[in-house]
Amino acid sequence: RVIAVDDNAGSGTDTDHVIISAINTDSPAEKGSRSANIRRGLAISAALGTSRLFNRKCYGYDHDEDGDLIINEEEARIVRWIFDAYLSGQSIVSIIRQLREQGVKSPAGKDTWYKRAIETMLHNEKYIGDTILFKGSGRDQYALAGKHPPIVSRETFEKAILRTAQSLAFHSCVSICFLLNQF
Repeated sequence: RVIAVDDNAGSGTDTDHVIISAINTDSPAEKGSRSANIRRGLAISAALGTSRLFNRKCYGYDHDEDGDLIINEEEARIVRWIFDAYLSGQSIVSIIRQLREQGVKSPAGKDTWYKRAIETMLHNEKYIGDTILFKGSGRDQYALAGKHPPIVSRETFEKAILRTAQSLAFHSCVSICFLLNQF
């Protein structure tokens, strides 16, 4: 980086000022190479199972003194309730309404829970003790099973995934039938 200071700075007049500009001299090729090196380093640490990304915290977990995930029982109780409510047939909107009525703060600490937060929770394999890195990124994915204690059982998690898939299939069929009846 080059830092340039205006030569007239400090001449004593009120109108003089210092202009400092940082000029980034990295070429696009150098930036691309650096980015590739970072991605390669992340992939290597993920493949070795040593990446700290495996320990990224989500609602229901805290970090212990070593940075590993441990269950936050107060939040885990809410996570279990959300899974149970969803599997008992409640809609996500109904779950959000009940959380608000009970005064339960969202993962962001807000009074309002968002539908996407519940959907993400219901599909997050961290809740069964597993972690998958780089999901949906178009890159290789790295899974680590049993990295931390589960909050819900694998059976409960799989039922939630199945219910979502069935719901999506149903809504897709309804949409297709509606469109076909329009013509």
